[in-house]
Amino acid sequence: MSKLLNAIVKYPAGKVFQTQYGERCNAVLTIGDDEIKIWAEPGTPKGQQLQSLKRGETVLLVDDNGKYKLLESDTKNGNSNTNGNGNSNGKTNKNYEPLTPDKKREIAVYIADMAGLYGYCLEQAKTLNKEDLSLPPEAVKDIATTLFIASQKHFNP
Repeated sequence: MSKLLNAIVKYPAGKVFQTQYGERCNAVLTIGDDEIKIWAEPGTPKGQQLQSLKRGETVLLVDDNGKYKLLESDTKNGNSNTNGNGNSNGKTNKNYEPLTPDKKREIAVYIADMAGLYGYCLEQAKTLNKEDLSLPPEAVKDIATTLFIASQKHFNP
């Protein structure tokens, strides 16, 4: 299961390295005493995001079994798939307010919780398949989705 971690930027991406995978840049982040490098291809949104980090900045990472991903994007520097006002249709949204880092964390925690709940529902649905029912994978997924929705309705009326 994924974990959310706060990390501090030690070195933002700057220098471009030639690797066996082509040109790459990396940012060095610290979590406690551990240093983590996140690599990206320069010129891509992820690479630009790593390059826009500031030394000492606190960012949110997702730890997916040892594979780290930068969660927060820096929308003020244009690294967003919107037109800068929270809306991708090109029209100005007069009520737009950028998400605060706390709100982004709240959303990320909620999504991680929901993913964990769905994963649990999927595991329970898979146990039904072990009882000689030989259900197709689509049916197992449908059962898991039904369990997920039913649990949400039951506990969040």
